[in-house]
Amino acid sequence: MHPVLTLPAGSIILSKGMASGEDSYSAFQAVDEKQTGFDRLLRQRGITSLFIGGLATDYCVKWTVLDALQFGYKATLLLDAIKGVNIKPGDAEAARDEMIRLGARKTTFEKLYREMAGIFEVHHRKGG
Repeated sequence: MHPVLTLPAGSIILSKGMASGEDSYSAFQAVDEKQTGFDRLLRQRGITSLFIGGLATDYCVKWTVLDALQFGYKATLLLDAIKGVNIKPGDAEAARDEMIRLGARKTTFEKLYREMAGIFEVHHRKGG
């Protein structure tokens, strides 16, 4: 990690693809420092929904979303928070379409942020 990066207390760092010759596209292939897998960490915390963005749409994002759906999570793809590699033109768009066709919901980070800000505002006004 970069020396100026400050992480909140209790942050969990996951690593994947650490062995040479090992392709690890999905976040579900990642483990923490105790070798606990992502799926197990999520289930221990009762997490059932994931909002997924990142690089690259046609690799890591795609495989993370497909694994999330396979493992029974509600997966929401953040359309404005993804970017593809596009080794072949159209790869990212095809990956995005496949994720949605197989059950991923779609939204934008901007819309999610506005919705969360609205929930916080209502909660705050109610004295919560």
